[in-house]
Amino acid sequence: MFGYIPALQCDETLYSICAAIHALNGATSATTTSMELMGVLHGARQHDIPSHVRLLAPLVGGAQAAILDIVKTHTIAGFYLAFADPSVNSLLSATWAEKDDGRLRKLLDGSSRTLRANHPLRWCVDCIKSDIARLGRPYWHVAHQLPLSLLCTAHGRELEVATGRHKRWLLPGDPARTTSRLALDEHDRVPAESLSALVATTLELGAIDIGVLRAAVLQRLQRIGVMHDARSVRHERILEWFGSTDVSRLLLHLPGDLACLAKGDWIAGQLWRHKRSHPVRWIVLWSSLEWRSIAESSLSLHDVASKRIVTVDGQLQMFGSAALPLTPDKVQEAFAKASSIAEAMEMLGASRGSIFRWLESDPALRARWKSRLRAKRQSEAFAHVVATLEADVQSDYRTPQRLFGADLRWLRLRAPETYARLAPRVGEGRSTQFDLFA
Repeated sequence: MFGYIPALQCDETLYSICAAIHALNGATSATTTSMELMGVLHGARQHDIPSHVRLLAPLVGGAQAAILDIVKTHTIAGFYLAFADPSVNSLLSATWAEKDDGRLRKLLDGSSRTLRANHPLRWCVDCIKSDIARLGRPYWHVAHQLPLSLLCTAHGRELEVATGRHKRWLLPGDPARTTSRLALDEHDRVPAESLSALVATTLELGAIDIGVLRAAVLQRLQRIGVMHDARSVRHERILEWFGSTDVSRLLLHLPGDLACLAKGDWIAGQLWRHKRSHPVRWIVLWSSLEWRSIAESSLSLHDVASKRIVTVDGQLQMFGSAALPLTPDKVQEAFAKASSIAEAMEMLGASRGSIFRWLESDPALRARWKSRLRAKRQSEAFAHVVATLEADVQSDYRTPQRLFGADLRWLRLRAPETYARLAPRVGEGRSTQFDLFA
């Protein structure tokens, strides 16, 4: 038995409290400590989701009925359970209360041949200093161990990573191991902060309805102009958009299997085809949806977890279904500058069909664009005619048609008032024959 058991911190992992008990009691054998705490020889290897949680429940002050709450709060399981079906929660709670079942881990983290669950130990140097000053000991923070957690959300520092597998109970700052740190440049730092903040936000959420989440993602993709509606979408357009995001570029630099997500070929499976679902992929996709700030991204995820319907203009819907999608801001900005369909296509990186669908779905935008183009054409035609007249060109009755006949015809049809002002100056409206007799 152990003579001293420290208090479990609110954001401390179960592995951390076991490692602290081992170190503070001067124990030397990792397997002996593991047997006394967890009933297994190699519990020191289970730093992400320990087996035999029921044996640790009394240690941390919980009852058997609260095992699932302990797992949610003090292991990385809280991240995965936020996206799990409610039936999975019941199965996990019933099984963990009676026995250990290795299949539950695979059911929980969704590991597969194409997406392996890799959860190395991570820590923040500044957090170690803060924890020692406050508690007298460092500990493993749950938020640091979550998948896609790259930065400390409290200090903004890149997390140190313990590489390889370990058979001993480790504490943050232990020098007797190989470590690495992800070096982020200024372009990768913003998406890294977004991913780290989002995975930390999931610990605050209840169960997320995947149907609501999928609908929110589709609505956001419409809002930012990636697609028009979920019934007619080009997967090539989705891949092109995702490949251009900062999140995709960051994923290419990440070690392990996360780099395979950079292509975005999994997005269709999350949204349409077989409607697959994986928490890591949802966070990656949500983080890439061109939010104005990290706070907006996190608050929007809170709205999804609360099943609150948010319209595309950011308002909460009180009754009925969400309003029809508005034209994306960047599309409106492009039409405010473009002078032709080809120019709008180049600015938006969209097909000709997409441009016309935006104009057809938004009559007000189409009217504004036509009005602006008409005003620009009128101004250019008027300026051309006036500039030519002021150049002292020797003119006869054929000069107007030869020099600016197209502009005059356009003004006569489209802007009769402006044409009327120019007609006397160019000789329009009078006979081309001179009078023989005055």
